[in-house]
Amino acid sequence: MRITLCLIILTVLAYPALSQKNDVAAEAAVQQTIQDFFDAIEKQDTSLFKSTLNLAGQVWVQNRAKKPTQISSRFLKQDIAMLQGEHQYEEKALHYDIKVHKGMAMAWVAYEFWRNGVFSHCGIDAFTLMKIQDQWKIVSLSYSVEISGCDELKTQH
Repeated sequence: MRITLCLIILTVLAYPALSQKNDVAAEAAVQQTIQDFFDAIEKQDTSLFKSTLNLAGQVWVQNRAKKPTQISSRFLKQDIAMLQGEHQYEEKALHYDIKVHKGMAMAWVAYEFWRNGVFSHCGIDAFTLMKIQDQWKIVSLSYSVEISGCDELKTQH
């Protein structure tokens, strides 16, 4: 009886540690999907770009650089054409805050955006991802476009 009780107690105590390992692995996989998304933009790699997305997903933009602030939306698949343009883009993640629950994840990512090697703007990317056929896919992205307060974003965690 004592052995059984000890095993039960050890199992209960060990569960949070096992759960944390799974969360860390899931968070790393989500972050890698987002980094692949950024890399695809920089390399203008449409295959890599598509591999990170559910093409039916949506993008919402809060453009705070415009007065008044403009809100717009489009489908993720519409961004594929952007990669085939004449401009060179680079999005640099400043830091990540990722939450995972089973096959769903949210990532809050402060970023800087560079166009043709020149700083363009900063902002927040809010990604929603779903695990689809054992792979994390971006199903929605909301982001802000900001031209002021960029130094503050670098220090927020």
